[in-house]
Amino acid sequence: MSDQIKVLVKEKAKETKASPQVILRMVIFEFFLEKLSQSRFINHMIIKGGFLVSAITHIQMRTTIDLDISIKSLSIEESSLRDALNEILHI
Repeated sequence: MSDQIKVLVKEKAKETKASPQVILRMVIFEFFLEKLSQSRFINHMIIKGGFLVSAITHIQMRTTIDLDISIKSLSIEESSLRDALNEILHI
């Protein structure tokens, strides 16, 4: 991770009184969701759970540690999911 990102994460953590790990996790989730929104899989992966609640309510202190996704009309074979994730992350 670059020093610039580390500094930004620490600053945001101090500002929001959240741990740097929580801030970094949220940045990674948002990075993934931005890429997902630009992919052909946007209508096949439905976000749910704590991260969605945080996004809707704007309560950023929720310390969700995962990103819950339901799969719709897409193979759940490991290789198919790996291919989909690789495609999303390379956008």
